[in-house]
Amino acid sequence: FNDNDNSNMCKQCHQSRDPGSVPLADATGTVNITNKRWGPHHGPQANVAESRTGIRVAGDAVYPTEGNGHTNGLAGEINCIECHFPNGSHALGFADNYGTKVWANYAQCATCHDSEENSEALHKSLQAEVQGKLDALQALLLDQGVIGADGYVPVPIDITADQAKALWNYKLAVEDQGLGIHAPRYIKALLDNSIALID
Repeated sequence: FNDNDNSNMCKQCHQSRDPGSVPLADATGTVNITNKRWGPHHGPQANVAESRTGIRVAGDAVYPTEGNGHTNGLAGEINCIECHFPNGSHALGFADNYGTKVWANYAQCATCHDSEENSEALHKSLQAEVQGKLDALQALLLDQGVIGADGYVPVPIDITADQAKALWNYKLAVEDQGLGIHAPRYIKALLDNSIALID
């Protein structure tokens, strides 16, 4: 990970476990899954914020360089503290630990996005766009029997390497829980290319 000063403490926990048996981007053949929870561990925000850990499958969507997240390297580094701790509490920025919106730090966003109103509109638009991509990929995974209605993998199962790549990217985007906000270009590229891969 990049050195992000006070955010390094956040990154100690908010990351995925070692991917282990995850196929490489150009892998072929089949993948045997025996754990219904196969996929990134809960809370891979640090990985996503640096455009890492997803499987960069080939496709029309262009990925940002590893290490670049929300800013795409254009406006300096945004770290966890700036967005999630501006009032000094661990309220997770836009929601508390139970998913309830408690406050929105659009003032921080406005430093790059003109105004709080514009920032909120951009955020809501991004969330809707990413949710649509997640829904489309989920529908493909459900239809192909890769996941069940409960969201888990019906184990034991042998799936194609391409299905495993798409599943991994789907789970990474879901577990990040930011609907693209931590790395918009990266999450959208992962989802778009994964949809194209198994459609």
